[in-house]
Amino acid sequence: HSRGINELMQDAEMVCDVLCKDLPNVVIQECLNRPVVCVMPRAKQNSKYTDAQLLFLDAVSNAVEIMSGMKNGTQWITRMKPTQTTHLRYSYSFRDKGILPYEGITKDTCIISPKIKGRDIILVDDVYTIDVNVIEDMLQTLLDAGANKVVSYVVSKTSRCH
Repeated sequence: HSRGINELMQDAEMVCDVLCKDLPNVVIQECLNRPVVCVMPRAKQNSKYTDAQLLFLDAVSNAVEIMSGMKNGTQWITRMKPTQTTHLRYSYSFRDKGILPYEGITKDTCIISPKIKGRDIILVDDVYTIDVNVIEDMLQTLLDAGANKVVSYVVSKTSRCH
Protein backbone atom coordinates (compact mmCIF):
# COMPACT_ATOMS: atom_id res chain seq x y z
CA HIS A 1 0.00 0.00 0.00
CA SER A 2 1.08 3.56 -0.59
CA ARG A 3 2.38 5.53 2.38
CA GLY A 4 1.11 9.05 3.04
CA ILE A 5 3.45 12.04 3.27
CA ASN A 6 3.14 12.19 7.08
CA GLU A 7 4.19 8.55 7.38
CA LEU A 8 7.08 9.14 4.98
CA MET A 9 8.21 12.18 7.00
CA GLN A 10 8.15 10.07 10.17
CA ASP A 11 10.18 7.38 8.38
CA ALA A 12 12.72 10.02 7.31
CA GLU A 13 13.04 11.24 10.90
CA MET A 14 13.56 7.66 12.05
CA VAL A 15 16.29 7.15 9.42
CA CYS A 16 17.97 10.36 10.59
CA ASP A 17 17.86 9.19 14.22
CA VAL A 18 19.25 5.74 13.36
CA LEU A 19 22.09 7.22 11.30
CA CYS A 20 22.99 9.63 14.12
CA LYS A 21 23.32 6.64 16.45
CA ASP A 22 25.01 4.22 14.04
CA LEU A 23 27.43 6.23 11.91
CA PRO A 24 29.67 7.41 14.77
CA ASN A 25 30.11 3.72 15.67
CA VAL A 26 30.94 2.91 12.03
CA VAL A 27 33.63 5.62 12.10
CA ILE A 28 35.20 4.08 15.21
CA GLN A 29 34.90 0.44 14.09
CA GLU A 30 36.32 1.14 10.63
CA CYS A 31 38.97 3.65 11.85
CA LEU A 32 37.74 6.30 9.42
CA ASN A 33 39.34 9.73 9.32
CA ARG A 34 36.77 12.55 9.03
CA PRO A 35 34.66 10.56 6.57
CA VAL A 36 32.44 11.94 3.85
CA VAL A 37 28.92 10.52 3.89
CA CYS A 38 27.61 9.85 0.37
CA VAL A 39 24.31 8.36 -0.77
CA MET A 40 23.82 5.66 -3.36
CA PRO A 41 22.00 7.45 -6.19
CA ARG A 42 18.50 6.49 -7.21
CA ALA A 43 17.81 4.84 -10.58
CA LYS A 44 17.10 8.14 -12.33
CA GLN A 45 18.27 11.73 -12.02
CA ASN A 46 16.98 13.44 -8.86
CA SER A 47 15.02 15.91 -11.00
CA LYS A 48 12.76 13.01 -12.07
CA TYR A 49 11.54 12.41 -8.50
CA THR A 50 9.10 14.22 -6.22
CA ASP A 51 10.22 15.76 -2.94
CA ALA A 52 8.58 12.86 -1.12
CA GLN A 53 10.63 10.38 -3.16
CA LEU A 54 13.82 12.19 -2.15
CA LEU A 55 13.14 12.10 1.60
CA PHE A 56 15.77 9.39 2.15
CA LEU A 57 18.45 11.62 0.63
CA ASP A 58 17.24 14.51 2.79
CA ALA A 59 17.27 12.32 5.91
CA VAL A 60 20.88 11.31 5.33
CA SER A 61 21.88 14.91 4.64
CA ASN A 62 20.12 16.09 7.81
CA ALA A 63 21.82 13.40 9.90
CA VAL A 64 25.27 14.38 8.64
CA GLU A 65 24.60 18.04 9.41
CA ILE A 66 23.69 17.10 13.01
CA MET A 67 26.78 14.95 13.60
CA SER A 68 30.27 16.32 14.08
CA GLY A 69 33.39 14.95 12.42
CA MET A 70 31.71 13.98 9.14
CA LYS A 71 31.37 15.84 5.86
CA ASN A 72 28.16 15.96 3.86
CA GLY A 73 28.81 14.38 0.47
CA THR A 74 25.19 13.56 -0.33
CA GLN A 75 25.53 15.52 -3.60
CA TRP A 76 28.94 14.07 -4.57
CA ILE A 77 27.49 11.18 -6.63
CA THR A 78 25.07 12.24 -9.36
CA ARG A 79 23.10 9.90 -11.62
CA MET A 80 23.13 11.29 -15.16
CA LYS A 81 21.70 8.36 -17.16
CA PRO A 82 18.76 6.28 -15.87
CA THR A 83 19.16 2.66 -14.87
CA GLN A 84 16.53 0.04 -14.20
CA THR A 85 15.47 -0.10 -10.57
CA THR A 86 16.61 -3.05 -8.48
CA HIS A 87 13.59 -3.04 -6.17
CA LEU A 88 11.76 -6.37 -6.16
CA ARG A 89 8.36 -5.16 -7.28
CA TYR A 90 9.87 -3.67 -10.44
CA SER A 91 12.52 -6.31 -11.14
CA TYR A 92 10.81 -7.84 -14.14
CA SER A 93 8.84 -4.89 -15.48
CA PHE A 94 9.85 -2.41 -18.13
CA ARG A 95 8.41 0.49 -16.15
CA ASP A 96 11.73 2.33 -15.90
CA LYS A 97 12.98 1.26 -19.34
CA GLY A 98 16.51 1.79 -18.05
CA ILE A 99 19.74 -0.12 -18.25
CA LEU A 100 19.89 -3.35 -16.24
CA PRO A 101 22.65 -3.34 -13.58
CA TYR A 102 26.03 -4.62 -14.83
CA GLU A 103 29.67 -4.31 -13.82
CA GLY A 104 30.81 -0.78 -14.60
CA ILE A 105 27.29 0.71 -14.72
CA THR A 106 28.22 3.39 -12.16
CA LYS A 107 31.01 4.79 -14.34
CA ASP A 108 28.65 4.81 -17.32
CA THR A 109 25.71 6.48 -15.57
CA CYS A 110 27.08 8.66 -12.75
CA ILE A 111 29.32 11.64 -12.19
CA ILE A 112 31.58 11.26 -9.16
CA SER A 113 32.90 14.43 -7.57
CA PRO A 114 36.71 14.77 -7.72
CA LYS A 115 36.48 15.73 -4.02
CA ILE A 116 36.29 11.94 -3.35
CA LYS A 117 40.05 11.63 -3.94
CA GLY A 118 41.96 10.78 -0.76
CA ARG A 119 38.84 10.71 1.45
CA ASP A 120 37.30 8.03 3.63
CA ILE A 121 33.73 7.46 2.43
CA ILE A 122 30.62 6.04 4.09
CA LEU A 123 28.23 5.06 1.30
CA VAL A 124 24.64 4.96 2.59
CA ASP A 125 21.88 3.11 0.76
CA ASP A 126 18.27 2.44 1.65
CA VAL A 127 18.12 -1.21 0.58
CA TYR A 128 20.58 -3.91 -0.43
CA THR A 129 19.24 -6.46 -2.88
CA ILE A 130 21.20 -9.70 -2.77
CA ASP A 131 22.78 -10.80 -6.08
CA VAL A 132 22.38 -7.42 -7.82
CA ASN A 133 25.89 -6.03 -7.02
CA VAL A 134 25.00 -2.38 -7.59
CA ILE A 135 26.57 -1.33 -4.28
CA GLU A 136 29.71 -3.34 -5.00
CA ASP A 137 30.02 -1.61 -8.37
CA MET A 138 29.67 1.80 -6.66
CA LEU A 139 32.29 0.87 -4.03
CA GLN A 140 34.76 -0.06 -6.76
CA THR A 141 33.98 3.12 -8.69
CA LEU A 142 34.66 5.27 -5.62
CA LEU A 143 37.96 3.48 -5.01
CA ASP A 144 38.87 3.93 -8.69
CA ALA A 145 38.04 7.65 -8.30
CA GLY A 146 40.69 7.86 -5.57
CA ALA A 147 38.77 7.33 -2.35
CA ASN A 148 41.06 6.23 0.45
CA LYS A 149 38.58 3.79 2.00
CA VAL A 150 34.90 3.09 1.31
CA VAL A 151 32.48 1.53 3.79
CA SER A 152 28.91 0.62 2.89
CA TYR A 153 26.04 1.24 5.34
CA VAL A 154 22.64 -0.15 4.33
CA VAL A 155 19.38 0.46 6.14
CA SER A 156 17.70 -2.80 5.01
CA LYS A 157 18.38 -5.95 2.99
CA THR A 158 16.13 -8.00 0.76
CA SER A 159 16.54 -11.17 -1.23
CA ARG A 160 15.97 -11.26 -4.96
CA CYS A 161 13.11 -13.51 -6.10
CA HIS A 162 13.48 -15.53 -9.31
